[in-house]
Amino acid sequence: MSVIVFGSLNLDLVAYTDNLPNLEQTVTGEKLLCFPGGTGLNQAIAASRIGYEVLMICCPRQDIEGDFLNQIFLDEKIDSMFISRQMVQTEIEVIEVQKALIESWESKSWEKV
Repeated sequence: MSVIVFGSLNLDLVAYTDNLPNLEQTVTGEKLLCFPGGTGLNQAIAASRIGYEVLMICCPRQDIEGDFLNQIFLDEKIDSMFISRQMVQTEIEVIEVQKALIESWESKSWEKV
């Protein structure tokens, strides 16, 4: 079965830190990870991973972030026949994750995540 996906794509930057910054505050992060993002690309990846042939119609940018996303199409076996690359900056989403203590119900101990 085949699926055609029209939609957005962007680069998600996920930053992990002990505390989320306040206005005009700088905090030190533990790590920074890059992931493909955007509703359209997320749907295309999911459909490909469960066995569908996927054709994505979108406009990745001609920059290093766009090159990263273009490689995702190859890695995830998403057909990019109708992709047109544009000469503008790739949309980047920054996601901040605050590490927290959570209680494990099984062990009744505190675990850091």
